[in-house]
Amino acid sequence: MARKIVAGLIIVGLVVTLCIPGVVATLSGLAGQGIAWAQLGHPWTIGAGGGFLYPTLNEHAITGGTTLATADIFLGNDGSAVFNEQGLDSDFRVEGDTVDDLLFVDAGNDRVAIGTDSPAVFFQVTLSGSTETWPTETVQLLQNSGSANDNVDLVLTSGTNGHASLVFGDPGAISAGQVFYDNALDLLELKSTGDIALAADLTYTLGGQRVDRTPIDDTDSPYSVALDNYYIGVDSTEDPVVLNLPAAATAGAGRVYIIKDEAGETNNNSITIDPSGTETIDGIASSIVWNSVADNFSSITIICDGSNWFKIAQI
Repeated sequence: MARKIVAGLIIVGLVVTLCIPGVVATLSGLAGQGIAWAQLGHPWTIGAGGGFLYPTLNEHAITGGTTLATADIFLGNDGSAVFNEQGLDSDFRVEGDTVDDLLFVDAGNDRVAIGTDSPAVFFQVTLSGSTETWPTETVQLLQNSGSANDNVDLVLTSGTNGHASLVFGDPGAISAGQVFYDNALDLLELKSTGDIALAADLTYTLGGQRVDRTPIDDTDSPYSVALDNYYIGVDSTEDPVVLNLPAAATAGAGRVYIIKDEAGETNNNSITIDPSGTETIDGIASSIVWNSVADNFSSITIICDGSNWFKIAQI
């Protein structure tokens, strides 16, 4: 019975070819016997009983061609492997014990999937028969080295004006909740169609709240309030200080600023809070000016609605 070999696969009774770079050969032998072949210094051996094909020297195995350049599958002698070297619309699938598509590479659409043969996005995980883009079972990232100093990071990087988000939901509401970061506004948001709450047991470990504090004085004036500012402590001991609020449309609805006179010198050097253009604070198209003894150590909390500003509190 003739035995022919293609890239390490033994096929009985079919006409196939053993391909080694620069050499094409046909082998034959009796069942249950080992076969050895060598030509031009390229020896290969088939174990007795048709067990394994292995190179005696440092050779590679390929299928789909007779050279590395024309191969569809390349199996390197160092353990490396390349599938679909020619860039054809040829999918790759690994079947598990109970999952047909444990790993699936959709070559035609350049997508990768786990649990489905029809990925809708670049990488999709679909478990337990779910038809949704988002998985309904747990995916874990574990660091099991045992070292107390090892980390696990999940990095989401988007374009300069794009966003990155973690989306939560169920089959009836895919985007019920999000952790959303807007790169254009440098803004991190928690979004939910329901309530947002901290678990009760966290109240014992949070202690106090810590916020961003930006100290400024006359050397910073006029100071353009930045989108990432929150609390601004102002010192007008030496000279007056002017703070220019960002345009409301740029700040976005919901942005809050706390501005505090920390020096108590407004009777000598004023502090001015100036909205952008014709925008208003509590409907008044003018600046807030602290310039008297009564204004010393004043503070104001304002919020933006996307068009203008409103006072939440003033002391």
